[in-house]
Amino acid sequence: MLDNHDRPLRPAKLWNDTESAPQARELCEKIAPEEWARLTGSVPGPAMTISKLAWTEQNYPGLLEKAHRIMLPFDYLVYRLSGSFVCERGGASGTGYFNPFTNSWEPQLAAVVNSQIDWISRWPTIIPSHQPAGVVKLMPELEELAGAIVGVGTGDNMSAALGMNLKTGDTGISIGTSGTLYGITRKGITDSTGTINGYADAADRFIPMITTLNSAKVTDTFRKMLRVTPDEFDELALSSPPGANGLQLVPWLDGERTPNLPDATGHM
Repeated sequence: MLDNHDRPLRPAKLWNDTESAPQARELCEKIAPEEWARLTGSVPGPAMTISKLAWTEQNYPGLLEKAHRIMLPFDYLVYRLSGSFVCERGGASGTGYFNPFTNSWEPQLAAVVNSQIDWISRWPTIIPSHQPAGVVKLMPELEELAGAIVGVGTGDNMSAALGMNLKTGDTGISIGTSGTLYGITRKGITDSTGTINGYADAADRFIPMITTLNSAKVTDTFRKMLRVTPDEFDELALSSPPGANGLQLVPWLDGERTPNLPDATGHM
């Protein structure tokens, strides 16, 4: 969120910040989950930008009205490098106010957060995922890059799907900070339960996805607790008999996104 001098109004809230869980629930009370899914392919959860805007409105009244531009962090980098205030469908489909079926913004959804704001004027222009955003501006410490083409970018899993050349029928699994399971479809997916996010990909298709908030961060947390290296941790895991002698771990260390349990904690 930038003011009219392009200065951040407050630190950006990232996808894994679950503080906006109450606001996500309120959004689904104001507009039915079925309608959210129909218009955006997803149902608001703490990870969605729309929930974070609602959190900002409640916790910092008046701040959204001061915002001259509202964008995702990677769109901000594109803007700083090229001066182009643009975005593309892959990243935009995680905001909660972008329609991946029509490739357009849905300002009436953000109006439930604040009906006095001209939302369209604050959001980036949507361009095709393959289209350059512009070129690097001449700026201090980046003189050698001046004139280089700046891509508009896309979401991380959308990039991975392109890199792996995923096609309809293929399944991608990513185990990182979060865990994702996704595929490629020609037709958009809607799930009013919120379990599946019907995101847009970066090739004019769709990338329905299930996301867990806790993944490799869980194994890394316990590795650090045991004070062992990654290789030593692997050896310990492989040396344990199947079933780990009855030990079970509910790995919701940071709450969980699927299922939607933002206040959950780990339990053994």
